[in-house]
Amino acid sequence: MRKAGVAEIAKESIFSEMNNADVYSVVDEGNSRYFGFTKAEVEDMFHHFGVVYDEAKTKEWYGGYGAKEELYNPWSILNFLSRGEYDCHWVNTGSNLILSSLLGGREWSIHGISRLLNEGSVPFSFCRGKSYRDLRDDDDTLFSLLVHAGYLTYRGGVLRLPNL
Repeated sequence: MRKAGVAEIAKESIFSEMNNADVYSVVDEGNSRYFGFTKAEVEDMFHHFGVVYDEAKTKEWYGGYGAKEELYNPWSILNFLSRGEYDCHWVNTGSNLILSSLLGGREWSIHGISRLLNEGSVPFSFCRGKSYRDLRDDDDTLFSLLVHAGYLTYRGGVLRLPNL
């Protein structure tokens, strides 16, 4: 059975509508596989739809998610199977305006993104249970959100770009 998840946003109120919920994220061992398709699931879907599976190209475009095991972006895989072409299917699904405003002018953010693009990875400490207010002032919180959103992947204590 598949589980759905969202990023943990804590500290918003002393009295909340829901208390004592277990929070699972893409970086939690044993649960990260529920945030994307596994390689075996992708292979099965390609076979089921009669699509030739190019493992290297599929991984280059849509692989790289997940903290404990290699996962593939579900939205992009389903769109590829529907349309039959490799493309950035997720690009027009939402706005990046909030990310632009949060990243703008932040020294670590600019330096960190530069290192990601040039070196492929950057050391990082993942943050849990932060509030929306922390996004404006704390780079670790912002980059943890980018992991939850799928823009980055976190594995082995480093951030990486997940794919093409």
